[in-house]
Amino acid sequence: MLKFNIIYTTDTVKYLLPFAKSVLQHNSVNIRLISNNCNQTEIEILKKEAHKTDRISFFKVETNTVLPHHQVLNQLYKLDEDEYFAFMDSDIFCNGHFVTTFSNSLETNSAVFSCKPISISPQTPEINKIQGRHFHDKNNKLIGGSYFAIYKRNDIDTVHKKLGFLFDRKNWIDLNPEMQSKLKQGDMVYEKYDTAKLLNFFLRENAFTLDYTEHQNLFHIGGLSWNKTFIQNKNIKPIFPDNNLGKVLKKRNDIAEYFSEYIDSCLEGRIHPEIPQVSEQENAKILKITAELNTLYQ
Repeated sequence: MLKFNIIYTTDTVKYLLPFAKSVLQHNSVNIRLISNNCNQTEIEILKKEAHKTDRISFFKVETNTVLPHHQVLNQLYKLDEDEYFAFMDSDIFCNGHFVTTFSNSLETNSAVFSCKPISISPQTPEINKIQGRHFHDKNNKLIGGSYFAIYKRNDIDTVHKKLGFLFDRKNWIDLNPEMQSKLKQGDMVYEKYDTAKLLNFFLRENAFTLDYTEHQNLFHIGGLSWNKTFIQNKNIKPIFPDNNLGKVLKKRNDIAEYFSEYIDSCLEGRIHPEIPQVSEQENAKILKITAELNTLYQ
């Protein structure tokens, strides 16, 4: 049975655990709940949840700080030898069955991705870095994402043997000449490559195919863990640069802040916050997810 790895960071468990439960409720899958520097209370909550059913397991990353996403994924990948390796962000939930769609895609593809967040980003990088929010390269070829992914393990292993790394973030200057040459040929030269971007590119280069599929039953807020763990928890007022990138980041934070406060209001039975006004398309998504969350937290 397919197993999804779901990673929790400090001060997010009580808010986001219902999201994981929705996945189990509607799909015949297993999940692994991972503590990435959660506090002891949160760890006990995750352990207790894992004891309720054999469909849930628990793993604690040994760390005294929140580890970067790619480092945690590298650890998780080595825990199993399952046919597939799957993960999703902790702020993704569902209201129905979705697994069959992705299983069908994996019959002809080596990896399938989904769940772009509410906040819309430019398709091409605003600066010379290919970030998590960029799902395509300069030539509009799919380069995948690290929000929701299912990989065929054998195909990853084939590329891993050639690369020597897995989901790692990398700088251009740290890559060997052969890799740099391949990236130049593929018009994929950037100063920095975010989580799994190089793995996905070299899957493509080795004739493995990638797929991106949106699903009407899956919902991804985006940035909620970051907002809870690094902004609200530390009482930081973020400062964004006065440029297009700053606008992208501020919009993402405003949406995450709204949903963080909305979930708080659901849990505490108080008045819901006002919806932030962004683009028409993004506001339609916010309204839809707000309605779904109202059902989820009833």
